[in-house]
Amino acid sequence: MEHVTYKKANILVVDDINTNLLILTEIIRKAGYIARPVTSAKQAMSAINTLLPHLILLDISMPEINGFEFCAMLKKNKKTKEIPIIFVSSHYSRDDKAKCFQLGAIDYITQPFDVDEITIRINTQLKIYRMQQELEEYNRRLHKIINNQLNTIYEAQINIMHALTRLVKMRDKRINHLERIGKNSRLLAMAMYLSPPF
Repeated sequence: MEHVTYKKANILVVDDINTNLLILTEIIRKAGYIARPVTSAKQAMSAINTLLPHLILLDISMPEINGFEFCAMLKKNKKTKEIPIIFVSSHYSRDDKAKCFQLGAIDYITQPFDVDEITIRINTQLKIYRMQQELEEYNRRLHKIINNQLNTIYEAQINIMHALTRLVKMRDKRINHLERIGKNSRLLAMAMYLSPPF
């Protein structure tokens, strides 16, 4: 998924009540983000396939596929499981709230909507998401650097092994050949002992 640039972050809003869609869309736009309102899980899936959102505001009570079912679908999908989801509900319920978090949602907002509160929660979750993306990218780069270093070390060890092997086979009239083979073989054995691949 692409890096989150705050002013470019797109937020998918899924709610079958048009009034809620209008309110949340306006809050998101005033916060400087791109709002993508849809009225059903089916429309939401189509929108996700077109462009992955950086955040989803998801209503619980919807026809056909409700918010819980849709969230479960998204979290099982490798492509969408990392998208942060904030549930939106018309009333507070401890059971609903617990279920939201069990399904993998990151927050739970109830009506009436408070503009400042929603804006702060969206900003916070996008910051966390951006930091996670940056950490994953850093880990990928670090992993690549480590692998390159290990490959370099491995190639150097191979070269040393070849050089020592040639040394073992060398003849020198000034030194007893068997004695030289013994010394060089010991060096080769020590080098191989210290090399993990061998």
